Amino acid sequence: SLGDHLSWLALLALVALVGAAVWLHKRAPLPVFGFLLFLLILAPTTTFFPLADFAAERRLYLPALGLYLVLLWGLTRLFEPGAPAARATLAAILAIYSFGTFQRAGVWSDEIRLWSDAVSKSPEKERPWTWLGRAYFQQGNQVQAQQAWNRAAELVEPDSEQEAFLYSNLGLLEARNQRWERAIEYYSRALATIRYEPTLYAQLAVAQIRAGRDEDGWKSFEAGAQWKLRLNAQYFILRGQEYFQIGEYEKAAKDFQSALAFQPDNPETQKNLEIARRAAARN
Repeated sequence: SLGDHLSWLALLALVALVGAAVWLHKRAPLPVFGFLLFLLILAPTTTFFPLADFAAERRLYLPALGLYLVLLWGLTRLFEPGAPAARATLAAILAIYSFGTFQRAGVWSDEIRLWSDAVSKSPEKERPWTWLGRAYFQQGNQVQAQQAWNRAAELVEPDSEQEAFLYSNLGLLEARNQRWERAIEYYSRALATIRYEPTLYAQLAVAQIRAGRDEDGWKSFEAGAQWKLRLNAQYFILRGQEYFQIGEYEKAAKDFQSALAFQPDNPETQKNLEIARRAAARN
């Protein structure tokens, strides 16, 4: 709201800048046009809809077109005769920002470095810890992933979608270590918040079947299938694998074919489809 974090002061500053732009539009039409274009394009994604991220550079990709016009206008003034100090200042600014860009590129070169940097700057926020754990998990470092997700669990808002996402990650970790009952517990806790995610039902089903609870597992697959508009490749892949394990080769092939409708270039799914079709033909 306008009462949070001096938002009212920022609004007054924007109104003042727009007023100044309107007042100066005849004397400097190009920069005024660029500035107003910047605000106009930026407004829908930062003003009228609530966002999870306080700041994200991607929001500036299109609005920056307006600022480029302001920059071009400024450069024409910098390179007028008799402006060596301005040119020297510009060169110094470019050198500083170039060095900063080079340094930042090193952080972006690796997911773990990127999220470790985010954690160091926002240690009391859940999301950087969650994604740091995800990066460790994808690289096979389960101990570090567990530590990051445990820290995220201390910070996450209870009963939120972020908490459900965190539980689903912890379920994956437990399933990776074949601790099926603990995986079932985490998946169930996630589904208590987000009941509309077919992949979670499929992951729960696999854990239940591995734990010897086959009937519960197939019921979970059925529950996930009810969300038809949200079905995805991962759901069909997991169910197809389970169908294959019990000898239902035609159903497995059908699921792998459905998965390819979402990811037509997935070589592993293509291979599984061919194997299931050959097994079905032998039957």
